[in-house]
Amino acid sequence: MLIIVFGAVLLGTEKLNTRKIKDHLSQEVVMALLAAIFLGVDIFFLNMVVDELPWETITGLTAVSAAIYVLTLSFLKNKSATIKSLRNLRKNKIGIASGLTLTLGAIGFFVGSEISGNLIIPAVIASASVLVTSLLAAIFDKEKIIITKRAGAVLVVVGVVMLNIN
Repeated sequence: MLIIVFGAVLLGTEKLNTRKIKDHLSQEVVMALLAAIFLGVDIFFLNMVVDELPWETITGLTAVSAAIYVLTLSFLKNKSATIKSLRNLRKNKIGIASGLTLTLGAIGFFVGSEISGNLIIPAVIASASVLVTSLLAAIFDKEKIIITKRAGAVLVVVGVVMLNIN
């Protein structure tokens, strides 16, 4: 599992210029670490109930609580911009597609967790999502995949294969 996580970290690396490092990297690292901590705690608690609750309940509660948190934080940050964004939501086809694919990913994650009886393996395999992102960026945005990203992709694939062998 550590191979997949390490590969995912390598896939997330970028060639950084000094301005980016000074302006944004510390914020990005802090937010990524907070996300890792909160998701880790979440998976720890969800792993306790994955056998007791159906995936539909877990996914539904996750979606509802996420919507409440996001809307609350958005309203607190800028109420008028949030209302305007909600009114224009129908016109944002990429945003709608993103929400739908995120929902499908969550459903797949929790169905996989229900089948396996735990969240650990599906969570580690889901960390390979950066591989898909990198491949799509290379295909559609013509993003050059640097050597560390290539190494990360190989590690992710090797790790997923190793998980499936056991």
